[in-house]
Amino acid sequence: MKIDRPVVVGIDGSDVANTALRWAARYAAEHEVQLIIVNALGDPVVFGSRIGSVTTDIEPIRAASRKLLAQAKIEVATIANAGGIEVATQLTASSPASTLIDMSKDASMVVVGSRGLGAFRRGLLGSVSTALAHHAQCPVAVLHEASPDSRGSDGPIVVGVDGTPNSVPAIEIAFDEADRRDAELIAVHGWVDTSDFDFPVEDWSGAMRAEEEKLDDDLAVWRKQYPNVRLTSMVVRDRPIRNLFEQSENAQLLVLGSHGRGGFAGMMLGSTSQALLHSVECPVIIARGPS
Repeated sequence: MKIDRPVVVGIDGSDVANTALRWAARYAAEHEVQLIIVNALGDPVVFGSRIGSVTTDIEPIRAASRKLLAQAKIEVATIANAGGIEVATQLTASSPASTLIDMSKDASMVVVGSRGLGAFRRGLLGSVSTALAHHAQCPVAVLHEASPDSRGSDGPIVVGVDGTPNSVPAIEIAFDEADRRDAELIAVHGWVDTSDFDFPVEDWSGAMRAEEEKLDDDLAVWRKQYPNVRLTSMVVRDRPIRNLFEQSENAQLLVLGSHGRGGFAGMMLGSTSQALLHSVECPVIIARGPS
């Protein structure tokens, strides 16, 4: 998979943002594209104890942000030099979410930590990562506190396949990452994702065979394009969340579509992807738009 647009990573000085920074640098180096490190200050106008608002002295905040970006550039210098890629930094006065969503229009990937310095201690997913997962116009990688950068580990890459065109960007990314990392790829298709009140299926074995054949057809073109990838296909008679979660426990990466067969045209993030973003510990890529 050839990409030519930059990889964008948002940082705020938190540990999980530093993990996201290193992951993004390796991803950019492997794809030989520019890395842009972003720190967004947010609105400098804050509410004080008196009625109305006061404007803080922004220059000390800018100075701290410039220092943070300079340190981040040093942090990834070895990776960047080995990969021969350019590293740029960007400081903005806009909010982190709006900045990164806007930059996603021209990026190949936006990378963030699951929750940064602004998140509640027990929060499961920060506001920035949540907003990006819903509204970014390119794939989004979310790194979690519990998972160090696991690139190159022995774990498999797991991808959710729902049998719709929405899975195609996720399948492409998953095959490409498995090929680059020489990792096993596990494609999981859970095909009972309707309510118990829908029409019952009488021929379960026949339905299972049909789903297995459909999954093979969906993966055939990618198997041909990536012949060295070790692929395991799983068709399970169950809702996809449980099985994808179980497979993710030993995975180095989980790749999901932005919304599945149950989504409607305007839906920004499907229930499966949203639930897994909040629960898994390995890095997650939400594949949105052109991959």
